[in-house]
Amino acid sequence: MITLSQGSGWGWGSARTLLCLGGGLLAIALFLWREMSIDTPLLQLKVFLNRRFTSTVILLCIVMINFFSGMLLVPDFLQNVQGHSPLDSGMILLPATCAMAIMSLVVGRLYKVVGPMPLLLVGVLLMAAGNLPLAWLKIDSSSAYTLLWMTVRSLGLALVLMPATTAGVEEISREYIGHASSIQNWLRNVFVSFGVALFTTLLSSRTADHAARLTDGEVGPNLAHLSTTMGINDLNILSTLIVVLALPFVFAIRKARQKERGIDRA
Repeated sequence: MITLSQGSGWGWGSARTLLCLGGGLLAIALFLWREMSIDTPLLQLKVFLNRRFTSTVILLCIVMINFFSGMLLVPDFLQNVQGHSPLDSGMILLPATCAMAIMSLVVGRLYKVVGPMPLLLVGVLLMAAGNLPLAWLKIDSSSAYTLLWMTVRSLGLALVLMPATTAGVEEISREYIGHASSIQNWLRNVFVSFGVALFTTLLSSRTADHAARLTDGEVGPNLAHLSTTMGINDLNILSTLIVVLALPFVFAIRKARQKERGIDRA
């Protein structure tokens, strides 16, 4: 995360960047080796032997990167490009959050009827459908336009979050369910932070590239807003492509098989 946050300033090929990245990868490798070599690990990584659990974890990580990229980029657009105050930006996006909360109340009942896969499929498609129009933002785009597509994304996340979380642990034995839940929560938080760091760095880079291309480095207020908007649009395209990557993992998740529950079934 430090590498992603500072790499553009340090230079991606600099010694600090490479050492920081290498140190992080080495620490992860040592952690994994340690957890798999002791009798009572902090996190029981054997839960990844269950394909259903692994698929849901990957799915959750992907959709969290997508969702929080929007929570970073859209307020940036509303405040720094359109000049809304933080309070006004929050009020513009509040209905999307309310829609997500209401949908979450319905998803639990739907899950018992149709199982996880249909809900996950519709949810991922809604996230992609809501994200793509946000790649066509203009400086004067209306607040209603932004709210509409953020609401679609929020509804999609509501259809993904609970079903994926529940489906992931349904086939895990009671002995290891605490480890499975901890790993789910840990990786979700890690990938949210990873996504924020990645998109913050890319936004700065893409905005600078557009500014240089438009004015050869001499950026006035309107052109600064234009270059920022173009950078945000670029990243919304990337965010849409990222959430589409979740589709193969959606189709890997079926209704839980009640027999032979455990972590040793591939």
